[in-house]
Amino acid sequence: MEFNIALNTIVYLMIFLFPGIIFRKFLFIREYSKEFDKGNLFERFIWTILTSIGILIVTFSIFLILKNILNLDLLTSISYKTIWNTFNDLSNNKLPNPNEKLPLKDRDVYKHFFFLMVSIYILSAILGMISYWITRTTFVKSIGILKYLNYWQDLVKGTFISNNDDTLTYAYTTADVLTEQNDTTKLYSGRVINYYLDIQTNQLQTIVLSDTKRYKRLN
Repeated sequence: MEFNIALNTIVYLMIFLFPGIIFRKFLFIREYSKEFDKGNLFERFIWTILTSIGILIVTFSIFLILKNILNLDLLTSISYKTIWNTFNDLSNNKLPNPNEKLPLKDRDVYKHFFFLMVSIYILSAILGMISYWITRTTFVKSIGILKYLNYWQDLVKGTFISNNDDTLTYAYTTADVLTEQNDTTKLYSGRVINYYLDIQTNQLQTIVLSDTKRYKRLN
């Protein structure tokens, strides 16, 4: 009984949770990778479920378009009934007997069902990457939606404020850094090449400069 519950849970996770997790993993990449596990746990869970459902709808829509419009049926052994039956069999631990040879029809069903699941996961990654690039566009940033918590990236890369002069291109960012040690302050200036944020507060913790110069007070 315990094994049945565990397998049933795994099937639900594979269908209704994994696509959303994969989508989030490819949405929060590179400079935003640390934001994957940020935020309220319940809120992230709900958004993951809703994203998974949306990806499932998109996936089935694509296969329907391929079948009905382009006459390209990649899942000849899959229908709503076979998906439902396969899902129920896996949920109820009705797995094929390894000692018995499956009929060709059943083998095609499991093969196409596996292909369908792989397609869902691949599409989740693709949609996540597309969303990542969309959220980094100037237009999306200007309307103030889908903001990342890491606003330092835009400051460092010069994209926080859009520039209407097309003759200018971004080269690098310079920063003046005031440090304090043993009741003594020192001011440095240099080119920003990297930075690190505090995991808890998302505030700037460390900044790496090159071509660094130190200001010295003249008496």
